[in-house]
Amino acid sequence: FYLVVIGWILYYACLSIAGLPASTDEAGKLFDSLIKNNLTSVLFCYFAVLFITFYTVSRGIKKGIEKLNFILMPSLFILLIVILIYSFTFNSSGFSGAVSFIFTPDFSKILDPELILAAMGLALFSLSLGVGTVSTYGASLGEDTNLFKSLLYIVVLNICMGILMGLVVFSFVQVAPGTSANEGPGLIFVSLASLFGELGVVGSALGFMFFISLLFAGITSAVSMIEPAVRYFEDEKSISRIKSSTILGVLVFGLGVLCVLSFYEPTKDSFAIFGKSIFDILDYATSNVLMPLGVLFFSIFAGWIMPKERFYTLFLNYAPKFAVDIWYFILRFILPILVVGIGIYKLN
Repeated sequence: FYLVVIGWILYYACLSIAGLPASTDEAGKLFDSLIKNNLTSVLFCYFAVLFITFYTVSRGIKKGIEKLNFILMPSLFILLIVILIYSFTFNSSGFSGAVSFIFTPDFSKILDPELILAAMGLALFSLSLGVGTVSTYGASLGEDTNLFKSLLYIVVLNICMGILMGLVVFSFVQVAPGTSANEGPGLIFVSLASLFGELGVVGSALGFMFFISLLFAGITSAVSMIEPAVRYFEDEKSISRIKSSTILGVLVFGLGVLCVLSFYEPTKDSFAIFGKSIFDILDYATSNVLMPLGVLFFSIFAGWIMPKERFYTLFLNYAPKFAVDIWYFILRFILPILVVGIGIYKLN
């Protein structure tokens, strides 16, 4: 389902060159028509991003994933900075509104279970914690790597990139009357698309840079999510990386096509289960069930099954003992209780 969304982003990146719709009504009709009627375009864009993703994974960590990230991540950062500079210079009210929206706290909601769940889901998804990506990349690091410093870099950079993307999105969304921050796909493909469309040629350039930025971010994340499964088949089942990538690519392609057909008007009723589209079911199962369970199992393994001495061996050379002890306590007790508690609340 994630690659299907990235396919939509690719479509809008191409559409930005020709020009985006200039009103929210037109943008809404365009997006609705895309997912419900334009099967050829959706499948083509979906297959394109799927091919890029699995081809990159098949090349391995060094030749594929590392090289892709080396090119795309700096490009993503530069594109976002360019858009933000434009917003700060030519759309100062939108920029100040975005700063106010993001950085003005509402302490009355700090213990809201829905907010905690959303924050946890964002952390799990953006860092791919629940699908084994971090541990898979960690297995490829050298023995002399400072794990503690590397983890801090990852978290800080992830937060900074999230804030940067938030400033870019809400700098433009804030100027749209009646726009909500929780519109889901409509926020990007309707509200933002129409705002870029209103800006004419400049909007086309900004829209292209924005959707390309999203495309880069999406593909690098998708590559990270697929790597653990490929690595498992390669290491545990002695299946070559190329063959593993091909098998998984075919499986993912099939599931993605089901997601596409669950939106397509002539077939959506045939690909619905209990009134829910396959896309929505996979989305919910991944974000609310599988990733939290993955984090729960990882925390139990690292906190209760893996010897404590090994934990110390990994981190005491790079961090003070009191920091490692606090981290270890959170890993053993706080994180599992939090995940289980939130899960029970969500089920109720």
